[in-house]
Amino acid sequence: MTNWQEREITRVTTAIDLYDLFDRLGLRATDSCLVHTSLSAFGYIPGGSRRW
Repeated sequence: MTNWQEREITRVTTAIDLYDLFDRLGLRATDSCLVHTSLSAFGYIPGGSRRW
């Protein structure tokens, strides 16, 4: 098993991707949404957290 530093980045998740996903789920700008997940589940997120 390779560690996270050795994995090739194959997907970049952008803010637009997240917006589109929430829109498809039926969430609107005035809705509240709590998401509990690991950012790595979304793939690479520019400016996202880093594991050291």
